Amino acid sequence: MLQNNYNPSELRNKMLEEMLSLLWLQWCALGVQGHTEESGRNVIDPEALLLATCVFARYEIRLFDQMLDWLASYHKIININRLKSVIRKFPKDVRSIMGAVSESTGKASKDKKWQSLSKTCFDGICGKTRPLFLPEGVSPWGENECDEIFAKYGWFRKPVERRELIGNYKFDSPSVFRIKMRYLFGINTRAEIMVYLACHNAGSYPTNIAREVECSQKNVNDSLVEMASSSFFELDNDGYRKNYRLCEDLLKHLHDTPTWINWMPIICFLSHLWEKLDDPGFLNLSPNSKSVEIRMMLKKNPYPVKLFTPADIFPKGIQLNDTNLSNSVFCLADNLLKCIMR
Repeated sequence: MLQNNYNPSELRNKMLEEMLSLLWLQWCALGVQGHTEESGRNVIDPEALLLATCVFARYEIRLFDQMLDWLASYHKIININRLKSVIRKFPKDVRSIMGAVSESTGKASKDKKWQSLSKTCFDGICGKTRPLFLPEGVSPWGENECDEIFAKYGWFRKPVERRELIGNYKFDSPSVFRIKMRYLFGINTRAEIMVYLACHNAGSYPTNIAREVECSQKNVNDSLVEMASSSFFELDNDGYRKNYRLCEDLLKHLHDTPTWINWMPIICFLSHLWEKLDDPGFLNLSPNSKSVEIRMMLKKNPYPVKLFTPADIFPKGIQLNDTNLSNSVFCLADNLLKCIMR
């Protein structure tokens, strides 16, 4: 299945086009105004969606500003603690943009939690301030119109204008199941457990669930023990491990359940790869030099590839000693895009 001689410039253009399409798809499901097809069955991860938007919506101003508008209305549904725990895994540019987004949201909503997140993202930005929006998404403006908050984090952009055109999320879409569970249970481990088990009828072990939803194993295990007392859970105990699943009666009431995708590791991987593909210096390197750069990127990647790579894409995983490592990773990214766009 591995194709030879991937063209990184073509992959870059494909990634940008498909990621922008995916972002519009998911944001529209959450209430953003736009013309797009049905949002599909893949359950949306709002924190991963925010971070992906900070990467790819730099090429589409309207999408970026729709995100800011959405946050003014739905800021309470975001898991701030989760964002704090994952933000350091992302490239520095993503962290600084997320910092500006957080401070802007905190100012608009008067929510101190968002102000706290902005401090986590702030690295003491110094040096030359750069345009936030890149050539594909740029519009003419004067630097004297710069938004003060974004300038603080090292980015030029027009002052943010709140249009307040955000509607309701699509209640009948399987993709917004996580949002529903957060409104029902709160921003906590229980909501994440419900989403995960609703997507996995066969159930799973506490260790697997904790890793996938990025909550502590103790919190997941304690929550499962308590939730099992509701009689809505079934437990298989082989004396070694406990497997939890939702009972059939509850699953029937849930009707159209979503499909699970572990979004955060995927978005983190694509954001680091995008940093390479968007660098003209990288694109001009020889194949061997590209592989060296990719190998360094993978070694620093905080998520093992096996956490987000479907088995049918790379059954043997990515091998760091691959003689054409860059091409293997380009192939992985290409197939990941196909997988998440289904």
